[in-house]
Amino acid sequence: MKYLALVTALAAQPAFAQTICLPHSQTDEIMRSKFGATVQMEGITQFGHIGQVYANQETGVWMFIYVRTDGRSCLAFEGREFQLVDEPLPPMGQEG
Repeated sequence: MKYLALVTALAAQPAFAQTICLPHSQTDEIMRSKFGATVQMEGITQFGHIGQVYANQETGVWMFIYVRTDGRSCLAFEGREFQLVDEPLPPMGQEG
């Protein structure tokens, strides 16, 4: 599984690290070369970090990373079935 490859690549961190982080240029290269994922959205988090959603629209794989002020990117979440929406979705439990 490609996610395992990402975790393995990013897991070269000390055992005490709680989050997987690498220099942003290395994270970006892994996202593009291993997953075919590009930045689909970005914004500023409440902590002043840049939050980015990388996704591959063909496979539906997505990852949320945040770029810290020291230039390192950290993997926060990953998932599948990524899709862009043109209009707001209904609140949870009130679908169609």
